[in-house]
Amino acid sequence: MASKYSKDHTIYRDSSGDEVPSVTTVLSVLSKSNLVPWANWMGLKGIRYRDYMMERARMGTDFHDMVSKFTMGKEIDGTHYQDAIDSFKLFRIWAERCQYQVIASEEALSCDEFGGTIDAISLHNGEYAVCDYKTSKGIYSSMFLQLAGYSILIKKNLPDTYDMIKKFGIVSVTTEKVSERFLPKERIEELYVPMFKDLLKAFNMWYKINKEDWNSNIATDRG
Repeated sequence: MASKYSKDHTIYRDSSGDEVPSVTTVLSVLSKSNLVPWANWMGLKGIRYRDYMMERARMGTDFHDMVSKFTMGKEIDGTHYQDAIDSFKLFRIWAERCQYQVIASEEALSCDEFGGTIDAISLHNGEYAVCDYKTSKGIYSSMFLQLAGYSILIKKNLPDTYDMIKKFGIVSVTTEKVSERFLPKERIEELYVPMFKDLLKAFNMWYKINKEDWNSNIATDRG
């Protein structure tokens, strides 16, 4: 049976076993107008941007796998992309500097509205934090909407853990440097969670409109 919301990723289900969208699928309703000029620029250089994005996604998955195994004390085996190896080396230096310790890695959680997989619940400079790893060069506001979705999932599924969390952050790792940006939990609750909930409503409505009037699935028919 075809997935309702997932094109290639983990399928999340509610308490009744019905499929629900992922956090990243919900956020697909956000406009990414900056991708249009970038894709055009790539085309002028003779690079197929879809092929490039797929290759970068595979590298990012490889990096995430290395970090997950390392932070959970598991053996890092197999072959890896050189960019992933170089980024991982910088990550290890960063982790030692900020006394980074992972409590839970790749935690897949669901509720009755959506689901998501959290990169890490951890200790960062002595404080409980939720961290999401990125291999992009920048840290953007939309990334904290993703963390807002994760905060809802943790609060519903792991309330005791949620009470201990002090901040939510993005750790961006490239082959050249590690960047980080953390926001306090109160800021996420005050502004980003309400925004995520509004986007969830918008996604559900837009999904319904496209399915019923245009026979199109906005979650799986995307390019």
